[in-house]
Amino acid sequence: MTVALGGQLIAQLYGQMSADEALGPTMPRLLLGARLRRLRKQRGLHRQDAARVVGSEARLVSMELGLIGSLLDDVVALCDLYEVEEHGTRVVLVEMARQSRRPGWWQPFRQLIPAWFLPYLGSEQTAGVIRSYAVQSIPDLLQTPDYARAQLGALPGKITDEQLDLRVQLRMRRQRILHSDQPTRIWTIIDEAALRRPLGGPDTMRRQLEHLRGLCARSNIAVQVLPFELGGHPALGGPITMLRWRTHELRDLVFLEQLDSAVYPLRPGDRDYYRHAMNLLGTQAPPPERTPAILDQVINSM
Repeated sequence: MTVALGGQLIAQLYGQMSADEALGPTMPRLLLGARLRRLRKQRGLHRQDAARVVGSEARLVSMELGLIGSLLDDVVALCDLYEVEEHGTRVVLVEMARQSRRPGWWQPFRQLIPAWFLPYLGSEQTAGVIRSYAVQSIPDLLQTPDYARAQLGALPGKITDEQLDLRVQLRMRRQRILHSDQPTRIWTIIDEAALRRPLGGPDTMRRQLEHLRGLCARSNIAVQVLPFELGGHPALGGPITMLRWRTHELRDLVFLEQLDSAVYPLRPGDRDYYRHAMNLLGTQAPPPERTPAILDQVINSM
């Protein structure tokens, strides 16, 4: 089997994903990590037992979580330790390791992307379903360029016009997943506050709300609005994003963005907690069918 991947091998490794999605570094890292973790547990080995062949337990944890690209020598050494005898399995794992070190499409924007956002960025681009609760602004994937510019320009820190242009370009590039042959499904719940805060001024905000209303007609996008009148609700603590993959090998990812950092809860109980919170929000907010009328009401009040 050669390094160059044909459609058949991509289908074997990544199931329903397109070639462009599969050949980025994120999915190979995640799948390789999941398979290495499963092999270790099948052998009944603890992390400390396997850490010695890759240099440290911290490195092994990062590999198993898909946070870093894996060295070919490390993967071969782990295959030896786990007594992986089947040649085809070894070839697939080594090929994943090779792909896990490829540059992502976002490399031209790399100097503008904080390290804490990189795991989410790569994951977002390969997710099958993205669920979110947005508090202060319209979700990134549903923004117009002018609205994105206003939001990004309001963040702390000085940036040049060129840097701001690049940040807007990056955000718009991320939105391609909504319009691909196999578009990502979006289910977002937006707090009414985000609809009422006129980022960029009335004209920019009106165009943003009209754009959002148009997106409601797409079959892969469901938008709900959480009204002020609801009062307290399960997500008062802040925004939530949950990603579900196109493969059942990987666990859902929870992403909690903060002003200048993010938290990625990893325990199964954490994922269940946030999934339950999102489910509750979905039942408390008016259904997606009512969203166009709600948006019309906000637009007409401007």
